[in-house]
Amino acid sequence: MKRHKYLPFLWALAFLLLAGCGGDTPQPVESYSAGEDTLPALNQLVTLEENFQYETTEDDDGLISFHYEALTSGKDVAQSYAKDLVENQQCVLLDEDNQLLPEDQKFADTGTVVAAKESSSGDGLFQLSISWDETSCTISPKLEEGAKLPEKEEDSMTLEEATNYLQSQAPSTLGLEGTDMSNYIIFPEEGLAVLDGKTCLSLNVYTADTHQYVSTYLIGEPGRQIYQLDRETGEATLLLS
Repeated sequence: MKRHKYLPFLWALAFLLLAGCGGDTPQPVESYSAGEDTLPALNQLVTLEENFQYETTEDDDGLISFHYEALTSGKDVAQSYAKDLVENQQCVLLDEDNQLLPEDQKFADTGTVVAAKESSSGDGLFQLSISWDETSCTISPKLEEGAKLPEKEEDSMTLEEATNYLQSQAPSTLGLEGTDMSNYIIFPEEGLAVLDGKTCLSLNVYTADTHQYVSTYLIGEPGRQIYQLDRETGEATLLLS
């Protein structure tokens, strides 16, 4: 009979222990933040397994990382998350050297990329470091103050594109007479010219009726700046930046 007196106490103790254990289980966040910037969390944009494991860690600088483990494929989860960030959250993908990656970058079985966008504060980049292996994915958000997105490299112009580009300019922009470029013929030169270390395409302009030489223009790359070249002195004057 005496043992029955302890049953309510034991049940209460067991309940408290179970409740305590449940309370220590961290719940996945809905978004990642740094400063004034926020992006949806991994589990908000990608459907994860019901039994995935979640935890957070904090480094010596106070930066928090979010770990998602027991995944069927860490690579596929990371790829899907990065794809959504690029297509719907105005992010670009960078490698660990801050170089632009293609939007359709194919992920290896393990690796790290950085999803970045300009900070809403106007100073720096809001970055999500996305690391993965076979069965896990880790997201580490931070605000990189003063950082800027690298410029996209423009494809080199073809001679035809350069001709059409010059033809589309107003004659007054090029220091020529007339109201449109129909009075002139443009002949591009093969090869590249170099101006102040910048590669340029060279184009010669002639009058359409008499085929008289008028001037030579250089189109710089990248940026498509237009220079007028004085062939006698070799000096180039910037006309359009």
